[in-house]
Amino acid sequence: MIVDLGASPIVTHAGYDFVYYERYTSAVPGIYMDSVVVEVCVDPSCSTPYTVFNWGNGVPDSNTNVGGVGTPSEPDNDPLPESALYGVSPYQVGIEIDVDPFAPAGSYQYLRLSAPGAPLTDGAEVDAIELLPDPATATPTATFTPTATPTSAKIYWTDLTANKIQRSNLDGTGVEDIISTGLLDPRGIALDLGAGKMYWTDYSTDTIRRANLDGTGAENLITTGLNLPVGIALDVAGGKMYWADEADNTIERSNLDGTGIQVLVAGLDQPYGLALDLTNAKIYWSDWGANTIQRSNLDGSSVQIVLNGLSSPRGLMLSLAAGKMYWSEWTSNTIRRANLDGTNVETLITGLDVPADIALDLAAGKFYFVNSGTAEIRSANLDGTGMVVLVSALFDPRGVAR
Repeated sequence: MIVDLGASPIVTHAGYDFVYYERYTSAVPGIYMDSVVVEVCVDPSCSTPYTVFNWGNGVPDSNTNVGGVGTPSEPDNDPLPESALYGVSPYQVGIEIDVDPFAPAGSYQYLRLSAPGAPLTDGAEVDAIELLPDPATATPTATFTPTATPTSAKIYWTDLTANKIQRSNLDGTGVEDIISTGLLDPRGIALDLGAGKMYWTDYSTDTIRRANLDGTGAENLITTGLNLPVGIALDVAGGKMYWADEADNTIERSNLDGTGIQVLVAGLDQPYGLALDLTNAKIYWSDWGANTIQRSNLDGSSVQIVLNGLSSPRGLMLSLAAGKMYWSEWTSNTIRRANLDGTNVETLITGLDVPADIALDLAAGKFYFVNSGTAEIRSANLDGTGMVVLVSALFDPRGVAR
């Protein structure tokens, strides 16, 4: 996303030049710091960008007020307390940024914001940009609220019977078909919000495809060598996508354009859901044939069973900030969670009807899931309370992404 500051550009001066505000969350209290790259530019296409803030590369941002704050590896959704941030509570959620150490002195009319390293497929939750005054001249500040991308407040899902990909607002309103032709049994779905792309698996045609987030520009990425692909996850920063193949019983990956296919793990028993822990370089997957959740290194080595004795686990997502994994179980009709090492298993919701895929929204403190037996998209708080039916009367929804 590129923000045009118009007649009030960033003019470099002594001290911090502007503030990047994230969404407040009472669970910290403070913010869940999203993976983000902030760049300043002089032209609307950002042909010569200067990176002034990069949360996710593990390098302390010494030109900001959060240099050395939080987890050293700078994971996505890292909790940062109000005490380290700029502003006045409950809006003490700002990251002060000094441009001068990384860009030539001058005027910058454009900011580019992207989330290239988010393992949970969530974009950067930026709510506003505030210019700070030059202490030598006390120049007045200006505040800009960036125009949201088309996905910043949307849920996306696949419907394998309607052969559609659809989306809605987070409260379930505004349902729209974004791809309604050319699909045959779409299953897993993953979003690259920074690039404005969605990726999905097509079960009956044995393909992996992608399109723009509004459904335009659909293209085939992999059309041969697959055999019932299901769950999919992205490592955008690493330029890779990962998926589970339910019939070949493998975990595989390729470049984001579909080239360079590698079989990472073989000999499984119907793997399904897939999630990435890029901070610790791990792949997690559910295997409903073996009733397990397993993990390995990103190259497929060191496979471990994290949980066994489950009841047909399907959807799987990780909260790295909380050290938790969430999954759905078809046979027990539950949604459960545990620590990333498999300890402290909790059942959050019971009495469902064939729950399928699941997506987390850590900043909002919620998760979204498919209740495929009733053809609904639902949400709940991260502890399982406050369950709400968001979208009903679908055909057979299966994958979901936020």
